Amino acid sequence: MQNIVSFVEVENYISRVYAGKRCAVKPFYIPFDFGDFAAAASSVTVQQRIPSNADFILMRMSFSRQIEDPLNLTTIQFIDGGTNEQFFPSPVIAELVCDTLTFGMRDQSVFRRLAGSSVISGTLTSTGVSAFNNAIITMAGVLVYVYSGQ
Repeated sequence: MQNIVSFVEVENYISRVYAGKRCAVKPFYIPFDFGDFAAAASSVTVQQRIPSNADFILMRMSFSRQIEDPLNLTTIQFIDGGTNEQFFPSPVIAELVCDTLTFGMRDQSVFRRLAGSSVISGTLTSTGVSAFNNAIITMAGVLVYVYSGQ
């Protein structure tokens, strides 16, 4: 988990959320591959499922793409299917909440717990005048396994 977040912060968060329970923690990444946008001003939605035997604690998101027009703003919105909660009040510009090569690292102000078996839907929308290729948003965090019998 190098360069993501201090492991002490993760341990503190897990001890608060899973108070008194023995847990195992494993780094985990969830890629959302939106592929190529053949047309400008289009949207693509991708779904990923959290493994059923663990919760996922989201700590960071990163965004990569190949683009011809650097002014092509891209918005994202994620919805947690387990709680039907949107990550943001409305779609946000990806570079404002994701690590990018252009803007560097972004700190996740609050960890987000996603329950096991939840389906996460991500919608990426191109708001510019040109298409782009290989759009991928990756969620980085940890899987938390709670030992049985607790």
